Amino acid sequence: MKRHVLTALLAVCLVLALPAFLGREREITGEIVEVLRDSGGTVLVLETDRGRRTGVLLEENTTIGSWVSGVDTAAFGASPQLRSGVSAGCRGLGRSVETGNGESVTVRTASHLAVHSIRTPGALTLADGTALDRVDQSNRVCYELPEGPLLLWEDTPIGPENVHTGDTEGFDALSPQAQEKVLAHYRAQGPLYDLQAELERAWAEYRAAGEPEDFQGYTVGQEIRPAGSNETLMYFCTELTLPVEAGVVESRRLTAAFDRNTGALIDNWDIFTCPPEEAVRTILELAEPGDTALRREMEAAFSPDMLLFGQDGLEVFFPRGSLPSQEYGCGFYVAYEGPLADILQDWALPRTPAAG
Repeated sequence: MKRHVLTALLAVCLVLALPAFLGREREITGEIVEVLRDSGGTVLVLETDRGRRTGVLLEENTTIGSWVSGVDTAAFGASPQLRSGVSAGCRGLGRSVETGNGESVTVRTASHLAVHSIRTPGALTLADGTALDRVDQSNRVCYELPEGPLLLWEDTPIGPENVHTGDTEGFDALSPQAQEKVLAHYRAQGPLYDLQAELERAWAEYRAAGEPEDFQGYTVGQEIRPAGSNETLMYFCTELTLPVEAGVVESRRLTAAFDRNTGALIDNWDIFTCPPEEAVRTILELAEPGDTALRREMEAAFSPDMLLFGQDGLEVFFPRGSLPSQEYGCGFYVAYEGPLADILQDWALPRTPAAG
């Protein structure tokens, strides 16, 4: 008698728990390896990072979004791209579906789908004919061997608009005319790295290392951000991320000054009240490099691109390779006061914006 009562109670508990279980959403993430069509809609067969395969069903009311810019979500839903990375919120018990190779996978209905990456096979070709896949993600683009590791990732270039640094005035503070000219300048400048050349370097290092599966890859990127301003001009800093070798990067920076009303580019040497040679000598004296040989190297290598004008002071940075005695890049910082202020135009000194 007790056994019958317990069995009945268990059945009641299962019936009561079933709606809650069916209503619980399960997140499924993976790469699309096959697309099937059936009467219910489109079935995406996903391979997870653990190598398991499962399916998600896209119905007419499944909402589709994308973390990758430029993706037409309606077109993606109608014709999903193989090897794209997605995640889906699914409910229900699921059903079994047979794939093209006869494998049986469990398919659950997706209430929503998010696209995390789009793969374009053979998007780029190296000098020796090797084809690379391009994988677009939310904030970077990866270049990979079709069945191999990542060779290089490119951080999506950003700025000068929509980038802010602390209390420093940003791009939006410029006049409309200046905004247009500053944007035109940076569009014409483009990336300050050679993507194809860096990919060739990465490929050469990968092959020289014996084509390891855990190759760390190269990284490149470029960000343009405001660096300082006053009522006359605004400085912008372009910061580059460049690969030294696989898994190792270096940073290089340069600033440009613009008239904040007209957007005209101001030559870096025009910011000084003295000739360039005198400005260089004064700056190096303020830096007080103790090694006279190093100072001579700095004077010989000095260029206006090394002048980094910030809100509170001037930084000078010598990139790796510019100074024969230095293995790495090096630099120094000088505040806007005393002898430095004496050789700078008054209209060029950044000032902290008034509150309010």
